[in-house]
This record gives sequence, C-alpha cells and structure tokens, in this order.
Amino acid sequence: MKYKGIIKDFEKIVVSDPHYLQDVWCRYDKTFNQKEDWKVEFIIKEVDEMQEYKGQEFKVEGLDFCIIIKKENITCDLLDIGKYVYKKGTEIKETEIGIDTAQVCMGVNEKAKEINDFATKMKKDDTFENLFTNYNPPFAIQTMSDGMLGSVQEGSINGDTTFICITGFFDECADVKTIDELKDYIVEQLNIENLELKKEYSKNNDINYDI
Repeated sequence: MKYKGIIKDFEKIVVSDPHYLQDVWCRYDKTFNQKEDWKVEFIIKEVDEMQEYKGQEFKVEGLDFCIIIKKENITCDLLDIGKYVYKKGTEIKETEIGIDTAQVCMGVNEKAKEINDFATKMKKDDTFENLFTNYNPPFAIQTMSDGMLGSVQEGSINGDTTFICITGFFDECADVKTIDELKDYIVEQLNIENLELKKEYSKNNDINYDI
C-alpha cells in the first residue's frame, strides 16, 4: 500500500543506528533553518522470494519500505520501492545507513533530538552496566543483525533541499513483522498527520523517471 500525509513544522530528521554520534559517516542528520509543513508518502511491501548469490539460491523474507518527504509544491512522487520521479536539474546526494548494534531508528523534530540525546548519553556514560541497561531504546527497531538498513537520498536545487528519500529493508528477524507494525512506527516517529491512501501518479515530461 502507498500512503500519504503531512509532517507539520518539519525542522529536523535523523536516520541512524541509535548509538551513532553525529560524526559517523553512515547516518543521516539534517536540520533546517525554519519550520515548514512538508508532505510525506511511503510504500511498504512484503518480500517473500528466492534470490541467487554466487550460484546458490536462498529465500528472502521481510519488509521493503520507501519514504519520500518533500516540500510543498515540489515535483517528486514515489512510484515504487526505490523508484521515484523528481524535477530535472535536481542534485542527488546519497548516504548509506549503517547498523553496528543490531538496531536502527528514525525520527523528526523532537524525536530526532531524542535519538541524538540518547547517543550522547550512551557515549558519556560508557560503561558495560549502562550499555546493558539502556541498550534497546523504545524508539529503535531491533534488527537482530548488523550491516546496512538502506540509504537516504537528498534532492536539492541550487543548494536548497527539496526532498528526502529513505529506502530500506527489514528481514524476518527484525521486530517489525507486518506492514501495519512498520506503518505505525513510521507514522509515530515521523509525526505524520492526515494519513490516507495515495492515488497513482500521472506522467509529466518535466521530471526524471530513472531513479
């Protein structure tokens, strides 16, 4: 299903392993100079398929997701997982999202600040007892493995950020098992309001389709 909604007074976003500080390269952290209402749309799909790697087949199960957060009146529309359209002339910058502690999170505004405050506190109180006690913050998704979540692609025109695209995958070991569970997490952590199902996109010649 494809959903759309609004993030009101959008000012800050973080997508990261909750233990990463701001100087880690494989995390995304963005703060804007002013608060504005941004539109959001996202797709979540169940994955249950056979894939081949180095001549051997293996089964892949889990949840694929893709989220677009965009300014008002910006040409950018989500077509499928990892596929979206955007205005020609847009510069794309990509950040991979790494996982070192088998958990990952995202959040906007106060929830983004909560993520950064948690990482700072964990670094300051760097003891085994503190790590064990506070290892699983309530705003994080437990992945049960390390590696990569996916990526964040930031689109900008003349240095002005116009949209953010978050793409990722949770396998069957993660503690989000259903589309509804992941949908509820995204809605809560991104403060999405006015959630509704989204209609399909109609083609326009002034946009790129090859993402």
